[in-house]
Amino acid sequence: MIQPAETDPNRAAFKYKDIPLLAKDARDHGLENLVVWGWCNFFELPITLREELGTKQEFLDGIKAAREMGVNVIPFISVQWMKKKYLEKYGVPAEAAQPRWVYHQEYVPKMEPYYMGKQYPVSQWEIKRLEPNNKPWLADVKKALVEWIDEGIYSWCWDVCLDGEDFLNVIEDVRVLARSHDAESSFGGESHNNLEVHPRILDFTWCGQGGHADPVLSVLKVPRVNQVVLDSVKNLKRAFCKGQHLTLWTPRPGDNEPAGSGLLADIPDLSKAVKECSNLRKQFLDYFVNGYFIGDSILQKPASVPVLAHQLDDRLLIFVFNNTADPKAVDFEGNLGLWLPNSTKYLVREYDSTGKLVNERDIKTKHLNVSTQPLGEYELAIYEVITKPED
Repeated sequence: MIQPAETDPNRAAFKYKDIPLLAKDARDHGLENLVVWGWCNFFELPITLREELGTKQEFLDGIKAAREMGVNVIPFISVQWMKKKYLEKYGVPAEAAQPRWVYHQEYVPKMEPYYMGKQYPVSQWEIKRLEPNNKPWLADVKKALVEWIDEGIYSWCWDVCLDGEDFLNVIEDVRVLARSHDAESSFGGESHNNLEVHPRILDFTWCGQGGHADPVLSVLKVPRVNQVVLDSVKNLKRAFCKGQHLTLWTPRPGDNEPAGSGLLADIPDLSKAVKECSNLRKQFLDYFVNGYFIGDSILQKPASVPVLAHQLDDRLLIFVFNNTADPKAVDFEGNLGLWLPNSTKYLVREYDSTGKLVNERDIKTKHLNVSTQPLGEYELAIYEVITKPED
């Protein structure tokens, strides 16, 4: 909504009164979750609003209007780091604070910048990360979240998630309370090396780097591991085919605009692709939710483009993704016997990139041999293979 170091309200990307506009943009693209960054003062407890963006009532009214559209607004918070002036309250020496995360679209974006010192005017960016067993801090975290739950805010997105048992217990308590108001409330956070612990509290991740999540996707159902997409249709569709949680961080059109400052509708190619992927996910939702991602393990030999599969009981869903700018037909071969129940009969359905059924045929072999129609730039072909009972 506004850059953390910015103080000029005229330079905010969005204000609280714009939340319904953002929710409509999300809804029009088939999206149900809207994470708002920069809505509050980071590194402080209690969690206070940015006065540059409007009033508390405008904030709450915007969230209510979004909810009526079917869009869940999820405020992002960063409170595991505390500003220097709060540290002694939590038993931490004030001098332990250091300058961190001081950047802006007009600054050099550098974490823990070496060129900053005590003389730097933005002294509020001298912060210190607290330990997950700091009980006074945890008590204030819980109190702050409960106060906002009482105001009608039931979902949250946390900065870098911690591991300690005390921290996890507090967040679990908060989630129980939130779910008592809204059973569909969610909790997201940044999780890097802790994905075996964080399913206790996280529904999804927002990790900025994205990364190679394929092995995790085949093992863990939660948290849903994300992929950041700024304006790349290629990155969007590749992550969609895998079933990743998509963090659509759209910048405003123009040079040097920050992530999340624009609307999806402002980027026509991306807008079209998001709507396409959203519709396909709904059409094949059972594969994504109850199936297992097996990636290119379906292939007997490498294909010229990504061929990515999901297994659901006695059937497969296979995406063929032309990740190049050149139109091309794609050939691939798969061994159905490795992934489906033993049979000599299978039904193969072919869909185009909009999910329209364009062909179906029976095969009497475990060897799947496919030649797609010519696929355009970043176009998908989709195949569903269903085991048929023996006669």
